[in-house]
Amino acid sequence: MFCCSSLRFSTTKEEPEPVEIKKEPEDPEPVKIKEEDCSQVKYHLVVKEEPERSYLTVHMRNHSDGPVQKLFPCEICEKSFKRSSHLASHLRTHTGEKQLPCNMCDKSFTKRSNLLSHLRTHTGEQPYHCELCDRSFKHGSNLLRHLRTHTGEKPYLCELCDRSFTQKACLDDHLRTHTRERPFSCGSCDKSFIHHSDLTCHMRIHTGEKPYSCKQCDQTFRWRKSLVLHLKTHTDETDKKP
Repeated sequence: MFCCSSLRFSTTKEEPEPVEIKKEPEDPEPVKIKEEDCSQVKYHLVVKEEPERSYLTVHMRNHSDGPVQKLFPCEICEKSFKRSSHLASHLRTHTGEKQLPCNMCDKSFTKRSNLLSHLRTHTGEQPYHCELCDRSFKHGSNLLRHLRTHTGEKPYLCELCDRSFTQKACLDDHLRTHTRERPFSCGSCDKSFIHHSDLTCHMRIHTGEKPYSCKQCDQTFRWRKSLVLHLKTHTDETDKKP
C-alpha cells in the first residue's frame, strides 16, 4: 500500500512497478489558536498565540481600565500615552518646539488641534451648534458649558458647602471664599483680591479707565453698577415730564 497526502491506492507483485508520484509537501503545523475574551465589550477576539504580544493586548489599550492601557511613557514626566504620535505631540510641551505655524498671524502651536482652534479666531467659524437654541460656538468645550444652561446640570460640587457650579473655573473661584486665598495682586499698590474680576475693577482706579458710558448723555463710569444708578436719573426725568 502506497499512501500520499492526496492519493491512496494499492498494487500487487504481478502489476508493473507503480509510477513514482511526487508527494505534495506536508501541511505546515497548524497555527495554535486561542480565544481571549475582552472584559469590556460583548465579543471576543480570535488571535494567533504569540509569546511577546497579542492582538487582545493591543485592543485593550482602547479601554481606560484595561489591563494594558499605556505603552509610550514620557521620560520627562509621569505621563504615558496609547500612541507614539500622542507622545511626540506631548514632548513638544517640554521642549517648547512649535512646528505648526498659523499662516494668518505669527503664532505657532505644538498641537494641530490647538492650531485649528486658533484659526477660528481669524475665520469666525462657529461649527458647534446648540440644538436647543440658535447659538453656535467656536469650541466644543464652550458648547458643553452652554448646554448646562438648558439642562441645569451643575457637576462641580463644593466639598465645604452645598453649592454646585456649571464650570470648574467657577468652583475654583468659589473655593477661595472658604480659604480666603487672594492670588490676584495689584502691581500698583499692596492690595490683593480673591477674584480676578475684582482686580480688573480695582485697576481702573490707577488707570482712570471708564469703560461704561451712558448712551443718553456723555458721562462715563468705572463700574457698571455706577452706570445702572445713573440711568435711573434719566428714567426719573422721563417720569416727571407731563
